[in-house]
Amino acid sequence: MIRQAYFYEGEDHIDDEYIKTIARRCASCARDFGCSYCTNCQFNPAQFVEFNRAKMLRTAFYIKNQERIGYHSKPSAGEHSEPSSGEAFLKFLALCAGLLIIILAVKNNIDTTRYPYSAPASTYNKQVQPVKKGKSNTSLKNVEREVQRVLYKIHDNIRDVNRDGEINCQDYCLLFCDYYSTAQIVYNQYIGDSGHVFIRVHTDDGWLYIEPQNTNNYYARNAWYKDIYPTVKEYNKIVPLEWIQ
Repeated sequence: MIRQAYFYEGEDHIDDEYIKTIARRCASCARDFGCSYCTNCQFNPAQFVEFNRAKMLRTAFYIKNQERIGYHSKPSAGEHSEPSSGEAFLKFLALCAGLLIIILAVKNNIDTTRYPYSAPASTYNKQVQPVKKGKSNTSLKNVEREVQRVLYKIHDNIRDVNRDGEINCQDYCLLFCDYYSTAQIVYNQYIGDSGHVFIRVHTDDGWLYIEPQNTNNYYARNAWYKDIYPTVKEYNKIVPLEWIQ
């Protein structure tokens, strides 16, 4: 048996039709009547009439709506509704699963690139074997030993190599290159009054920058320009022998 709800206008409710319109709109909301959202909702009939009367009107229209569109219908577009806690939890799990899949895919791609599965075992072992330092002619230890020997020889034989009437950094560099065939001359315009030249040689650990005028503490970073070298070393420039000959 379907129960019908009837509304009767009283003499003290001359605006009943307007209240009913508001209550009908309120009844289409999926939230429970009297929730925190209702406090500032413009379609809350309790803002215009006594609460129990507003609730009665809203409930009556809610029942009529359910009879017309069915109990399980969803709120229409534009209605204020919030997902249930169960729906929010499922969405959260789906998001976590998606992120996990992406992370695993990226990790697998990195591992595959770094250690290709198609590489033979012998090749893989060769790749991961560390280089044994000290046996190469260009190991840091061997290069330092050879540089020290050359520096002593330069200081025993220093002269005006480029015949410009002076003995300066250019002559030390030219003589160093005579005794160390793979050495390169480095020029930095910000060292000294008019620039400065010094030496670099290659090692298994990288380039070794040398001040050939020193026999002790001959690293460029320890030379007389050590205070400014860290800030100007980016301007180091390799120049040919002919540039200072």
